[in-house]
Order: sequence, then C-alpha cells, then structure tokens
Amino acid sequence: MHRVEREGLPQKVIAQVRRLIGSGEWQPGSKLPPERELTALFGVSRTALREALSILSAYGVLRIRHGGGIYLAEALDESIFDPLTFVLPINHHTLLELMAVRKLLEVGAIEQATKLATEEDLQELDQAVEDIQDRRAPLSDRVQAGIRFHVGIVKATRNKLLQRLIANLVDLFVASHRITLSDEEGQLTGQLDHREILAAIKSRDPERAKAAMRRHLDVTEQQLLRLASTAAGRRRPQHASKRAPGSMRT
Repeated sequence: MHRVEREGLPQKVIAQVRRLIGSGEWQPGSKLPPERELTALFGVSRTALREALSILSAYGVLRIRHGGGIYLAEALDESIFDPLTFVLPINHHTLLELMAVRKLLEVGAIEQATKLATEEDLQELDQAVEDIQDRRAPLSDRVQAGIRFHVGIVKATRNKLLQRLIANLVDLFVASHRITLSDEEGQLTGQLDHREILAAIKSRDPERAKAAMRRHLDVTEQQLLRLASTAAGRRRPQHASKRAPGSMRT
C-alpha cells in the first residue's frame, strides 16, 4: 500500500479504500482494522483518516458502530467506483451555497424524522450530541459527531433518495463543521442548537423541530460569514504595508 501524499488526504484515503474494495481485499460486511492500523496502512494522521471515514459512512460504504468497530456495508452501490463520486470543489462560496441547500433539505427532513424516528435512531442522535459536547475530544471527533447527527436525522426519514442527496454533500458538511467547531462561539451555539433539535424530535413536535433546525442553520451561515470576514481582515494589512518607503497617504 502506498502512503498518500499530504494534499487532499481524505480524498486519497477514500481512493485507496475503493481500490481495496475493488480488488477484493476488503469484502462486504467485513470488519476493518482498528484506526491505529489504518493510519499506518494509509500513512495519514487520525484527523485525515476520520474525515475520510465520515465521508464513507455518510455514503453508506461503512458502518461505524460506536465502541464496536468499523465495518464495510453488506451491499455496496456500484457508484462508489465512479471517479466523480466523493468529489466536490470546496471554497467559501460553495459552503454558503451548501447552507442554502441544507435549509431546503434538512428543514423538511426533520419534519419527517420527528414523526418516524425509532428508539434506535434517538439513541444514535443522543450519542452524537454527547460526542459533540465532549470538549476533551479532538476536533476531528467532534466534527465526525456533528456529521453523524445531521446524517442520522436524514436516515430517520427512511427516504433513501434524500439520504443519497445528503451523502453527496458530506465533503462540504465536514468542511463547514471544521470551520464552525474550531471557533469558540461556534462550539457553544452548536451544542445548544443540537440539544434543542434533539429535544424537539423526542417530543414529536414537527413545528418546534423545524424552527430549531432553521435557527441552527441560520446561525451556522452567519458564523461562516463572520469567520470568512475575519480571515479576510487579517490578510488586508499585508497588502497595505507594501507602499514605497517614506510614502504616506494624504
């Protein structure tokens, strides 16, 4: 197995996983090696590995059992071998477009999830919220938990087409969660929002759940805009300082 290069590590891990599946080395339903062995196998950090695993899990390629290991799905869709699958350009404009799409899809999805969620669904969402709130955990773990929470709500709708639509956006979910959860304010509001969303689902109140999800997505969008503006502001003085020595603005 070749060690992956530094650029685009999660995507390159995914490419190697596809090769292992395609060659028959990894069989459907089989348990994967533990994380420590996978990081050595692919030559990547745990952060890059976990981002790749989150993406593969959202696509239904992997089943991550909390405390029980990682398994290949019993049935794998042929689309995972399409070279365009898992590939989306990620930039600030795309992330804002993602938020618009999420508002269209997730607000409607949570209404169905509130009606159809099983006890098992609620337990998985509970665990995801606990993991999001674990401030001692590394950022990659909390990002993965955030993905599990939102993908878990869509899974609870029992709508396979909607699940596939959301799965195709999971690269962007990872990117946006990494941005907001790396910010102190984003961490705090995210924790409160996810608790409120889960409480609304448990109460079987679709209107409350929709309002909570809409509010969460609006706040997330504002955080992305604020953090992008802050980053741009940090860059501007570098350009302003390039005036000729001795020159001054009049």
